[in-house]
Amino acid sequence: STLSSSSAASDVYKRQVSTQSTGPMSDKKDKKGKDKKVVKKKEKTKNKETKKKTTKTAPSKDTKKKTTTTKTTKTEKSEVGNKTTRALKKEFEEWLDSGEETAMIEWKKVALDDSMIHLCFGDPKKKFTVTYPDNYPNTDERFFVYSELDSMSEWCSKMMEFCEKPSSEKPPISLKKLLSHAANSYLELFDSDQEDNGGGSDEDDHDSDVGFDSVETKPTVKKTEPLPEIDTNKFLNIGSTAATLRLLKDLQNIQKSDSKALGFTAQPVVEKSKGKENLYHWEVRLYFEKESPLSKDLQTYKKKSGMDYVQAELRFSKDYPFVPPFVRIVRPRFKYLTGHVTLGGSICMELLTLSGWRAANDIESILIQIRAEMNEGGARLDLGNNREYSESEAWDAFYRAAKNHGWDIKGLGADMFPKIS
Repeated sequence: STLSSSSAASDVYKRQVSTQSTGPMSDKKDKKGKDKKVVKKKEKTKNKETKKKTTKTAPSKDTKKKTTTTKTTKTEKSEVGNKTTRALKKEFEEWLDSGEETAMIEWKKVALDDSMIHLCFGDPKKKFTVTYPDNYPNTDERFFVYSELDSMSEWCSKMMEFCEKPSSEKPPISLKKLLSHAANSYLELFDSDQEDNGGGSDEDDHDSDVGFDSVETKPTVKKTEPLPEIDTNKFLNIGSTAATLRLLKDLQNIQKSDSKALGFTAQPVVEKSKGKENLYHWEVRLYFEKESPLSKDLQTYKKKSGMDYVQAELRFSKDYPFVPPFVRIVRPRFKYLTGHVTLGGSICMELLTLSGWRAANDIESILIQIRAEMNEGGARLDLGNNREYSESEAWDAFYRAAKNHGWDIKGLGADMFPKIS
């Protein structure tokens, strides 16, 4: 029993020793194995990262293709890629080759954002612009011609009259016809200047022989304000570019004038839903001399309304200045058949129909004439009627008056005003 117990004790001792010796060794082996696995994982991660970096630094064929596509898109947005400008440039070149009188008109550049061609008559100082419809030639909209030079104001008026001629074609006037008229009108007005620059005629030579000194004179070029830029943060982006630019110019001219001397104030209406000014919708306040019967009526009207002026409204179409604005009185009411104000509040004047309208007219000149006609027409207020005129009754009365006088109002109506989206 002693032997058996001692042997059993030795066996227990051996097992303890073996456990103590093998336990830590196995842990070391496990740790080494784990470390090796971690190192391998790290190496794999590094390899992946280096592959990614290599891919970024060395672009593939697909990446090159994408870059080329981006460049092509930018080019398409340029003048060459624009269908309208291409059509206009082609028409311009055909016009040059047609044998027509060109007056040395040169194509300088195109401002795509403004839909505008910059041109000049040989001399870079004799410059002008042509604002074109965006979808030319498939359009019924018209060109708008403008020059900053006072010396070319008469030429501009001739061009505007030409552009407003009635036409059922699309487009109403081609660029070729516009350029031919521009060249001929320019030569008619400035032919004498060109003769001076060219050395003079035989008569000039004869005059110098009999004692007149030959002095080379250059026409003085006085600049007006440049064509204003369209601030889309301030004004609604509606209508057409040509009409918007012209309305901005009219607004600019009124703001420079003395409103007291003119007898009225006029400014675009602010559309509350958009928080921007609508150049196609204006509010007008007409004032009158204290001695006039109308002014006395207004003083009486002021006691119950607080207004000592006539409130009027102007509405414009995208075809302005080739189409007249619609002008109506909002309040107060006028006595029937006084001051050229119809029963519905519209203005009874041939000027505001196609029969009497001219594109050279501007907002200031329109309001000056309306105010004068009211005075001369013995305008008086209907002080017993406090109701405002509505737009629908104004149009009805406008149509009746035009029909009675035989004035052309074809195409004029409330649907011609640009809609606010």
